[in-house]
Amino acid sequence: MMTTTRRALLACSLMLLFLAAPPAIAQNSGPRVSAQLSSGLVRLGNGVRVNVHAIDVGEARIVDVPEVPGLKLSGVSSPSHERRESWVNGRRTVSTSIRWLVVYDPIEEGDYVIPPIELEVDGERVKTRELSLTVKRDLQGEELGTIEWVDLPERVYEGEPFRLRLRFGWDVRTNVNHANLLLPW
Repeated sequence: MMTTTRRALLACSLMLLFLAAPPAIAQNSGPRVSAQLSSGLVRLGNGVRVNVHAIDVGEARIVDVPEVPGLKLSGVSSPSHERRESWVNGRRTVSTSIRWLVVYDPIEEGDYVIPPIELEVDGERVKTRELSLTVKRDLQGEELGTIEWVDLPERVYEGEPFRLRLRFGWDVRTNVNHANLLLPW
């Protein structure tokens, strides 16, 4: 039979052992790289940014940024480093990332494919995915999207409130990856 003093001593010893042990560092699924355009559709004369992102890496650098005929490579930013640390249920999670901005200026109208950007991540060469870009001389809203009335009331009297339901979207072939909907009312 264990005495109360021995139980308390055992419990304190176990707690000290638990607190003294270094916490496990939970990493995500390992290093990942990605690239994303600021917009898949741009007007001639407007630049487009490629956000290159290396996640859960120690060291990373851009090795090769491809030249694309019809697009002028305007520059590559210095790397921006970020480190996040959090504790969840007693476990420490550390996430690191490095970002770059690559800027292209379109000089001709057309459809372009930006080849993969090559990086060296923790001593290993990796590539991002290729990106598709459409450059138009001028952008007309009716060419890019659709808007449709849903459940339009048959009759509305002046001053009477009514519910307005709209459905909007865009043709997937236009390479639009986001839309800003401005409703002035």
